[in-house]
Amino acid sequence: VYDDELLEIFMEEAQELMNSTDASLAHLKGEPDNSEQLKQLLRDLHTLKGGARMAGITPVGDLTHSLETQLERITDPNLTPSTQFFELFYRAHDAINEMLDNLKAGNPLQPAEQLLADAEAVARGEDVQWDGQNEDTEALSVDDIDSSVSEDEDAVLEEDSSTNESHSQDIEMDAHEPEQTIQGTEPQQE
Repeated sequence: VYDDELLEIFMEEAQELMNSTDASLAHLKGEPDNSEQLKQLLRDLHTLKGGARMAGITPVGDLTHSLETQLERITDPNLTPSTQFFELFYRAHDAINEMLDNLKAGNPLQPAEQLLADAEAVARGEDVQWDGQNEDTEALSVDDIDSSVSEDEDAVLEEDSSTNESHSQDIEMDAHEPEQTIQGTEPQQE
């Protein structure tokens, strides 16, 4: 349960900050060594963390604190963000937006434990496998995908045509069978 007044102030500020972080991430994706955008992102995260903690919104405060720490590790020695960095930040950005949506709807927030663990792994220099990624998965060529889709479509079309034939036989048979009715509901003969 959150203080309504603090929550309202936080939500308004959080939306502006999320728009700003979105713009910073977009700029950084094209210019990863842009120190001004990195600093702007750091300021936004710091402000978002402070607001979340002041309003008692611990899951947002914890996640933004972790992201802020990640960003400080890059900005202090003037390093260029890695692909892992961007993947982590985009996933965290989505998670924070989802948390904000849940707050608006009055739904309870869940801590982003997996993202926090992933952030720590990235900080240790580990290669994180994100959901949907599997290093054992072979890359498929466009031709492989096209032939697979084509085979699937053929199978579906064959199944549909046999199903339609079966249904049309059922309909023909039904037309020749007398109607069964419940006693007292027979149509009146005129």
